[in-house]
Amino acid sequence: MAEYNRAMNVKQGFDFKKDQQATIGFLTSLKIGMETFTPDFTVNSPMAAVTGTGLTANATATIGALTVVGVLANVTWALGDTDPLIFEAQVSIASKQAISALVYASMIDVDCEVGFVVYEYDPLSKKYYAAFSNSAQAATDAAAGRSVRGQIQKDGEALGLEIDAEAGTDVESPKNYKLTLKVVPKPEVQSLLFATSATRKVTKNWGRQGPAT
Repeated sequence: MAEYNRAMNVKQGFDFKKDQQATIGFLTSLKIGMETFTPDFTVNSPMAAVTGTGLTANATATIGALTVVGVLANVTWALGDTDPLIFEAQVSIASKQAISALVYASMIDVDCEVGFVVYEYDPLSKKYYAAFSNSAQAATDAAAGRSVRGQIQKDGEALGLEIDAEAGTDVESPKNYKLTLKVVPKPEVQSLLFATSATRKVTKNWGRQGPAT
């Protein structure tokens, strides 16, 4: 059975270098319950130019600054419309503290909203493209403020939300902590965007429409 499973280069995500073509990705936004996480890492999109009005929608070699919640280390999705999205990402000290408080509390509101993008390098066209995202596809880069809506997965009493107590060692500065987040869709049809190059696109549904109320 096919699945999407991508490991990403955290070092390249934090410190992008044009002469390296590793797969990278970011958590562009995150809200869990009533907690909205601040995008407090400044990183670079390998394909976006930043203008006075924000990101342009082109796939150039220009590096553009992005503010993100986390740098992705891995994303997994079994491709079924009710299968969870599983994220592993490095987040800031402030995000680690907020997530720890949620983990220690008895969470009642497990709703969450997630924005993400994975960039891969196309050796034929010699440029990066948006390979998997909720808001970016092929030559179009991540859109600010876009997210998919879901809930934290529950396995019995255990929630699919974990944060490491110790800082990661791949990148020493800024301090960063591993977040594991498993998200199942809400009862509505949402779109997840794939691409295998800057021009070849596939869109798949995530979630099923619930009964009318």
